[in-house]
Amino acid sequence: MLETARLEHDSFDLFRDTFDLRDVAQDQLDVFRPISPRHVFVMSADDGPLVIEGDRARIGTILANFVDNALKYSPEGGEVCITTGRRESNAFVSVRDEGFGIAPEYMALLFTRFGRLPTEQNVSIPGTGLGLFLCKEIAIRHGGDIAVHSKPGSGSEFTLTLPLKRIVRPAR
Repeated sequence: MLETARLEHDSFDLFRDTFDLRDVAQDQLDVFRPISPRHVFVMSADDGPLVIEGDRARIGTILANFVDNALKYSPEGGEVCITTGRRESNAFVSVRDEGFGIAPEYMALLFTRFGRLPTEQNVSIPGTGLGLFLCKEIAIRHGGDIAVHSKPGSGSEFTLTLPLKRIVRPAR
């Protein structure tokens, strides 16, 4: 809630640095794998570096939210797949789960403040409805975006896309 208040009052600081998005994805896998042994984690990483410029901790917050949601909404033994890669001049990281999925009519609620899906399955799952709202704002402040693909009964995939850092090589 504090982070949301900071966003609203424009006192939400980003501490920019250059880093490889694959490392942040691996960090989250290393955090969640030991605390959730009842899920299967799969990591698929791009061969080359995915160098971006941004606030590593805030990007980690987005990925932690994606993975935490995947675990909350997936059955025990379900697979959580983290994929990193590049598309044109952007890096991306996706988190896919085998949860109950999201109906099209509820997609608009996902990134709203206090947006919780009004479904029977969702009632017993803890949350404030602020996580994805905050994630979307962080992504936008990094020049990126978040997309979601989901189908009821087939799970969901959340994808964070961020601009790759342009690396200028000196002329020879």
